[in-house]
Amino acid sequence: MAKVCFVFPRYIIRNYGTPLGVLYLCKALKEKKHEVSFIDGTVVSFEETSERLKQLKPDFLCLSIHTVFADFAFQLAKEFKKINPKGKVIAGGPHVSILPKQTLMQKGIDFIVIGEGELTLPELLKNINEPEKVAGIAFKKKNKIIFTKSREPITNLDSISFPDRTLLPEEYPKTGSTSIITSRGCPFNCAFCQPTLRKIFGQKFRMRSIKNVVEEIKEIKKVFQEKNLELKNLCFTDDGLTYNHAWLEKLAREFLRQRVNIQWSANTRADTIPSLKLLKLLKKAGLTTFSIGVESGHPFIRNEILRKGVSQEQLIRAFDLCHEAGIQALAFLMVGSPEESEETVNATVELLDRIKPDQTQVTITSPLPETYLYDYAKKKDLLQIKKWSDFAFGDESHLELKHFTKSEIKRIQKAMQYAIYFHAKMARLGLNASYSSLFKILRNALVNISLRGLEKGRFIIKKKMVGKF
Repeated sequence: MAKVCFVFPRYIIRNYGTPLGVLYLCKALKEKKHEVSFIDGTVVSFEETSERLKQLKPDFLCLSIHTVFADFAFQLAKEFKKINPKGKVIAGGPHVSILPKQTLMQKGIDFIVIGEGELTLPELLKNINEPEKVAGIAFKKKNKIIFTKSREPITNLDSISFPDRTLLPEEYPKTGSTSIITSRGCPFNCAFCQPTLRKIFGQKFRMRSIKNVVEEIKEIKKVFQEKNLELKNLCFTDDGLTYNHAWLEKLAREFLRQRVNIQWSANTRADTIPSLKLLKLLKKAGLTTFSIGVESGHPFIRNEILRKGVSQEQLIRAFDLCHEAGIQALAFLMVGSPEESEETVNATVELLDRIKPDQTQVTITSPLPETYLYDYAKKKDLLQIKKWSDFAFGDESHLELKHFTKSEIKRIQKAMQYAIYFHAKMARLGLNASYSSLFKILRNALVNISLRGLEKGRFIIKKKMVGKF
């Protein structure tokens, strides 16, 4: 059996979102009796990763590549070849499935796994000298790229073993939180996700059984208990948890019947929000927060540019229902989309006044490769991308916008975040202020830059950063 080391090269945008994809694959290889180790770039540096690879001396380096940290992955592949010239590098993950040829052209990459890897990767290790036998991969042979026949997505998700959370660094369980996914695929057509999601997970939306989900939650609790830690929140990271209301109701009732007794949060679309009756049942079963994709308050940006397909009325209803059910409502917002203007920014802030989100996540629009949004931005010659890490949403804009500079978009992003934060603080003190009035104050360059300094633990005012706005 082979000695395999997985690396999740998240050396930027470090957070403790559980890398479920890698952990699923680790479990799949362990079950085939391979010797598996895991290095997480979330908690160690690139240099520390290299040192550990020298110590481990694996036969195979498996890289899980997201576009944002693709540069690090490719550099690591070259480092590994210096450490072990005979070792093989296998790459997988979203970036690889979207850009297979470009990935294989990188020095050091020997094989790539396209799409879901739980069946493909063990087969590849078994047939490493005859890779043509393995569906769902590509490899280099005599300087030519060979694609094998495509592999159909896994129909029965219950057949996949649970991700191996025992391999996670201690920093993860110490947060008191982890994530779970109960479905794969998405039938919707948002410009910032599609058609790339279909390339990874196929056309069909698939869900796990209620029994299978509850069994995984019991295993998660056991992992935490063995570390003398408490599972305080479970995050359902599905795109489609609320697509099937009958399934969701059964999940809630099973939670109550088995006394699962956890607090959990999840994502939803405004047009698939459950009824008030079901929301109240979900709250009783432990649901604390729904994160709702608002994206923009302006219908043109949201539905024509971003292809969300959600009306203003549906957004308002979704937040109203959450508030009535006593469930926290988080708004996912994007600023700096193509065609963003003063009118569209103001529309977003005005919508905040109406929907009154409890929390927010505001990201700067970053069209990922091969999405409809990327194609649109490329066609309009808006892209300003020099390296893969430029796709890091939230840091800064990499689009040449008609109405805003990069620094202005950053200021708008932070002002929206601060407006929702201060609105919640003031509400707890019995004070009332609209999001729009707070936004106007917090968008001011002097105020905005100063708050950003405080956010970093220091107070910074630089004269050159104070502008007109």
